[in-house]
Parts: sequence; structure tokens; C-alpha cells
Amino acid sequence: MLNRLQCGKPYHCQELNTPDRRTGILSLDAKNMKVRLYDYDSYFYIENGTPVHLRLADNSHVSLHHTIVQNLGRSVSMVEPPLTTYYTDVLANTVVIGRKSWDYSSPIRRVWFSISHVKQLLANSRALEVVQRARDPYDILDKPLFEVRTKGLRVRCWYGVTGTWEFGANEWYPIFEIEFVKPRNLDTYLLSVHDLLQFFSAASGFQLTPSEISISTMTHAESLVSRDPLQKDVHLVTYIWPETEVESAEIHRRNSFVIAWSRSELAALKSCLKAWLSRGGDWRTATTLMMGSLGLAGRISGQRLLIACRWLEKIPGATALSIFSEEAIEEIVGAVTQKADSMGYAQALRRIKGALRSLRLEPNEVRFERLVRSVEAAFGQDAMVDHSLGETVIPALMQAVQLRGKEAHSIVGEQPCDLPPLQAATSAMEALCYLLTIKDLPMSSTGRERALSNRVVREYQYAAMPLA
Repeated sequence: MLNRLQCGKPYHCQELNTPDRRTGILSLDAKNMKVRLYDYDSYFYIENGTPVHLRLADNSHVSLHHTIVQNLGRSVSMVEPPLTTYYTDVLANTVVIGRKSWDYSSPIRRVWFSISHVKQLLANSRALEVVQRARDPYDILDKPLFEVRTKGLRVRCWYGVTGTWEFGANEWYPIFEIEFVKPRNLDTYLLSVHDLLQFFSAASGFQLTPSEISISTMTHAESLVSRDPLQKDVHLVTYIWPETEVESAEIHRRNSFVIAWSRSELAALKSCLKAWLSRGGDWRTATTLMMGSLGLAGRISGQRLLIACRWLEKIPGATALSIFSEEAIEEIVGAVTQKADSMGYAQALRRIKGALRSLRLEPNEVRFERLVRSVEAAFGQDAMVDHSLGETVIPALMQAVQLRGKEAHSIVGEQPCDLPPLQAATSAMEALCYLLTIKDLPMSSTGRERALSNRVVREYQYAAMPLA
């Protein structure tokens, strides 16, 4: 079995790119993945972006992709004859380890990985019984918790276990697999990983990160047929992927719009996931900003407010609507222009025209009222007023717009007295964006109720509470 590279551990290696077979030291830490290669005879140079293939002492192969050359150096000893050792540091953004080197052109047919902290959401009693009875690991792979097919993808989830097959499992955790109908490469396969990650981040209310990423050139069916104990076609992928702080106790079945607890809830989860993955490029910027906003949970800052406001701007249908037709605007501009010219304000005509055109869009207050009504229609007006946004949300959203303007020219929240209004404005904007992002998903009726208890929504509820 392959072993993943450990942070802080040096690995002696031999490069396979050239006949020189230079040796070096491969190392990983919290910030960098790099190899230092040595040549005891002559100077050498590696171009930025060149994949570097290495062989480790245990005969596994490591491929460094998306590389940058950081240091070129040498060590000189003034003996007779003089000795010079040359070295080069190569940093990589992607490290792949396997039984053989991974070429950039190699097709990725499937990827599987874990997502920490979502175990509570994916617990299903019937599926867990299957895991506990299994005596062959391939029985589990052939009986996933769920499978969703959409837009050239097959997404599966099953339970991995710790323990022994002789005495049974003592712990379980969800594993996600994405199979591509059309093979991807190292530059393109992560888009779908991000989509799945963003879905469960929305469900949990926190920015989540993947771990234990593996890729293969085999399809799921081919892997079940081969049953290769050495997993020769499996490659393990490592990234520097910083994790944000997550409150695990908050990721609970009662706080998520999707769970897998019952048959009906599992069916709703599959429908929501399929709808999320089918959204396409129109939503990609909005969900990326959502991840940035979720990653700042627990902090109060102008940066978090800016991200929340940008999130709203990128949600399809959330931008300000036009309240005048183009023809009406032209007629108004023409009349005002004629009057300004007759009054001797010809030098200000350009500014007057610009100001009038900016008035064609609905005011922010009207826009926010429209968006809140759309959320109330999706989740129920009574539930929204009693348990969610409430009557104070419009003033809080208006304050968010004002504070955003201040943040653009300075830094808000520097004084302690500024923090409560900043927190209320930011959390109101995030709660609205969150509910707008998920409102059209085909969740169950109980899922819609649970959505209003998500951490993102409750944070505004707490911030809006009057001080005693």
C-alpha cells in the first residue's frame, strides 16, 4: 500500500527527468512542498513549470507539478583540486505519489477524498448496518450511500472504516468519489471537487477542506473488476490547503438543510446535490465568494463585510433591477440636458447625464425588500419573521452598504464601539446571501426549517438581539 508523505519528514530521492539521476531531499511543511536537488559535477538549471519526477527510497514515485524554481546555489571547497557542489530548490503546488510517475497528460477518470466534519450530516442507520456486516472492503465500494449523475459526472459517497474485517469496524467516515465521463487532467479535475466541497460547506455553514485526495486512470467499475491489492493505478495527491477553524458542534443534523438520516431526507439530499452541480458557471463566482465568507466565521472585520457584499452582487437575480425603460431614460436625459443647456450649465452636462442614468436602478432599500420577500416566499414568511431575519434586517442591510463605502476608503471596526453595528450589518448580509444561495434547491420541508437554524443565519439572529 502507498503511504502519504508526512509533513516535517525529509525524504531522500533520486530525480528521474535526466540520465544524470541527481539525488536530493524532498520535504513538506505547512507552507511549502519542495525538493532540493544536488549535482556533484556540473551546474544545472530547471525551467519553471517543468514537472519533476522522483524515486524515493521505498521505490514509490513522486511527481511534482506546477513547479517554481526558488534557489540556485553552490557550495565550494578550496582544496586541491577545488570541489563544487551545485543545488537547486524546486517548489510545487501539486505533488502526486504512486507506483509510477504521473504525467501531466495522464487522464483522470475519477477522484475520491474525505471531507472532515460532515459525518453528522451523512449518518444513515441502514447504511451503517451494511458497513458493520461487511467482510470484504469491495462490498462497501459496491454499495454506496448515494449516487448522483449529472453533467458528465457520477458522484458517489460511501463509508470508509477503521478496524479489521475479521472483528468488524470500530469507526466510520464518509468518502466522496467523482467519476468523469470525459477524463480530466490536473488543471481541470479540481473544479468538480470544489463544487462538491462548496455544497457541503453550505450545508454545514463553515468553509470545509478536502483531505486524503486520490486519483486514478481507471473508472469505478474497472477498479472493482481489477481488485489489485497493490493499487498500482492509485495515485495520492497532496496540496498546501490551509484549514479554517470549524466548530464541529455546530455541524449537526438540526442545523443543515440536507441530511442523510432517513430515506426521504437522503432522497432530498441527492436532489439538492444534483441541482447544485447542475447550476453551471453562472453561480461559480457567487459560491467561491460564499466560501471566502464562511472562512471568516468568528471574525469581525471590514474585509468580511466586503466579501459578503460582493457575494450578494454575484448571486444571479440579486442585482438591482431597472425601474425605467431605456427609452424613458433617454427621454428624461434629453429633457434635462436641454434645460441645463438653456440655464448655462453646459459644462456640467456629462455629470448630469451620469447621475440621471444611475437613477434608473431601484434603490438599495427597494432591492433589499424584494430579495427578502423572495426568501420569505421560499422559506415561509412566518418562519422568517419569528425565527430568522425579522423586521430589523432591512436597516441592517442598509447599514452594511454604508459601512462598505467607509471600508473602501478606510478601515472600519477599529474602535470597540464600531464592532456591534459592524457585526450586525455583516451577519445580516451573509444571512441574506446564504438563504438566496440555497432557496431554489429542492430540499425537504423539514430541510427548509433546518436551514433557518444554520450557523450563518443564527449569527445574525444573535447580533440583532437587543442588549439587556
